[in-house]
Amino acid sequence: MDKSPALPSLVAVAIFACSAAAAVPARAAPALTVDAAAPATGPDATRPDHPAPNGTVRPFDVSTDLASPANGFARPAVAKDVIPGHAAIHAAAFVNDGLYGNGSSWIGASPDGWVKLDLGRVVQVDGVRFGRDRTGAFDDRDPGHVVVQLATADAAYAPGDEQDDTTEYTTVFDSAAVGFSGQVQGSETLRAAFTPTAARYVKVRVGADGAALDELEVSGQAEVDACVSSPCGPDMACSDRPGLDASAAGRTCVCAPGFVPSADGRCAMAGPVTLTLAFAAPPSSPAARALRTLAQNWMKVSGGRVEVKLISLGSVAVEQDVVKKLRINQYRGALLSTVGLHAIAPEVMALGVPGLVRTPAERDQVLATIAPALEAALDAKGYVVLTWGELGATRVFSTVPRPTLATLQQAKLSTVAGDLQFLWAMTALGIRRAVAFSESDLLPSFDTGAVDAVTLTPAMALALGVGTKTRVMSDLVWSWLDQALIVDKATWLRISQDLRVKLLVAAREVGVKLVRESRAEEATALATLKAHGGQVVPFTDAAAWYALLEQVYPTAYRTKIVPAATFDAVVGRLRELRAAPAPR
Repeated sequence: MDKSPALPSLVAVAIFACSAAAAVPARAAPALTVDAAAPATGPDATRPDHPAPNGTVRPFDVSTDLASPANGFARPAVAKDVIPGHAAIHAAAFVNDGLYGNGSSWIGASPDGWVKLDLGRVVQVDGVRFGRDRTGAFDDRDPGHVVVQLATADAAYAPGDEQDDTTEYTTVFDSAAVGFSGQVQGSETLRAAFTPTAARYVKVRVGADGAALDELEVSGQAEVDACVSSPCGPDMACSDRPGLDASAAGRTCVCAPGFVPSADGRCAMAGPVTLTLAFAAPPSSPAARALRTLAQNWMKVSGGRVEVKLISLGSVAVEQDVVKKLRINQYRGALLSTVGLHAIAPEVMALGVPGLVRTPAERDQVLATIAPALEAALDAKGYVVLTWGELGATRVFSTVPRPTLATLQQAKLSTVAGDLQFLWAMTALGIRRAVAFSESDLLPSFDTGAVDAVTLTPAMALALGVGTKTRVMSDLVWSWLDQALIVDKATWLRISQDLRVKLLVAAREVGVKLVRESRAEEATALATLKAHGGQVVPFTDAAAWYALLEQVYPTAYRTKIVPAATFDAVVGRLRELRAAPAPR
């Protein structure tokens, strides 16, 4: 497409520092200028399975970007929607992840789209920078009409939710008022500038259908009446200890915990950081292989400053113990399934409710939509999500065929998620003889007749030896088991800001590999079970099963197990996906 210049060339550099005194901001007319992209902090790279230019990413300096989660305050972005089918390179959270390029960008799925940023605290915001593809490979999917709105509070910072935005948000920039053509020229960075305004939330609206943004960066200055909000340099914090800076009422920038002053006036890591990561999987599993790769990559990327020690703990049955040890800092991180993550943040179980997610494609699309909200929930509990993984679809393994709803309800069923809430939910589904999962006594329970069915993935069934006891597997997808690699936030923030960005890139690459290898392992496990006499029985009552679930969801799962807002967001996204026409 032939694009005429939309704006005169102008480079503006935003300077951030701890202010000595508060000043009343002068009113300034909104303006849109061409700005310089932030300096790169490393070479261009590509996403696994997405060669250049589609998967190209470029890490950049986020030290002055108030929207970057690497600053210790901001949260991953959320959006109205995201283009389906490309979750590895297009997601809402990619719009403030510290990477330029199409390989880490957001693309809307409808006209009048929007992206929201939670800066984590109230600051004085004076501008938003945006672009399509700062690496210069793509020059399409222009934003059209751009509107920037600010708020100090947002009752529902969640994907697709803007119910109260008309009263919460105030418009501070409208591209129609500055004569913007709606086009971004190639790799240019545009800066929407406006009067400094106190805000915690930034909402950017774009009018075009399928508009793309590779990154949103926010400039401004922290409120001087809240020392903790003052934007100091990388790896620094604002101290309010008396006497350190008389001109700022005792406030000054000091090195953050875990950092010491360096010769160049900045702050350096006080020493190497060791992360003890636990995972509930056998040493030969895809998870173990992926984490070993991650440990090697992190050691190399960090030059030995970050060491990962891995602890293998068997199956997901021990994840409740892993969570307990995380809370007392015996472990600094873990690769946990949906079951273990639910013990930290109940929102995560939205991915594992029976009958919701049914296919790999649905899993990918739902996770792309809901991941920012889930990561925010875990962040609120003190954990940072480094990447997502997957265990796959659980199915009912039984000693006898259970092709109908009636025969399924007659099972003495042991579930992976065996807490009291889930056992009560099984009763609501008509399965009145559900029991809690215990790895140590599962096989003996089949021998005694206390259990005659269990919900597991094929790989888990093979590893636990369940196939020799059951011989029959239903083709019905019972639920989906995802994973997330999380790390203690306090420990994570002891790693330098520039290094955290690089480690996140490496972790996400491993996450993509983990999903791919887990799906391959599931196929291999299923083939092995069949080769040893296992039988796959079609479930003929799918319509009745899903109808029953729809009746039970409001009382058994929504609110009781999964917070209502998260549950509704997943259900809404699935309805959109299932109503969409099949791709040609």
